Amino acid sequence: MNKKKIFNIFVYILLISMLIYLVIDKHNLTNEVNVSNRNHQSLVEDLNKEIESKENTIKELNEIIKRKDTIIEKLPKLDALMLDNLKDKGIDDPIKIKKDLMNHPELIPYEGSLGGTMSFFSIEDIYVLTDKWIFAYFEDGHTLGYMLLRYEIINEKENDIKIKWKVLDSYIFE
Repeated sequence: MNKKKIFNIFVYILLISMLIYLVIDKHNLTNEVNVSNRNHQSLVEDLNKEIESKENTIKELNEIIKRKDTIIEKLPKLDALMLDNLKDKGIDDPIKIKKDLMNHPELIPYEGSLGGTMSFFSIEDIYVLTDKWIFAYFEDGHTLGYMLLRYEIINEKENDIKIKWKVLDSYIFE
């Protein structure tokens, strides 16, 4: 045989080998892509389940807020006579009573859960019902509850007002 034919055969064999290699490599890449797609699909399904779970939690929390708002709407409000009574005792603004309560988380008769600490976190969630009673929301970030307290204003000296607290009732949502 002549050298040209041998060279041509060699080139054809080389080209066929490269073509076989590319076909096998394409097949391997296709398999890798399919495996990767299945992994991504599984991840997307897991994320969708997590989103659905979070959406359900949001719905549950919104229901709690609606119940809380319903309770709040039914609460009595301080009238002029009660406000005058508070002023006579040295309290010109009921927010002072709320702020004092916020400084007394030890009144909450429940332990925090999951490392949380029970506390009164917001003045807006403390309701001065009368010149003697308060309704307060408390939580630890995981568990929440309400309590009814009685308070007594002790005016020992001018501008030295102390508030004495007594828990009348409380409950938590578990």
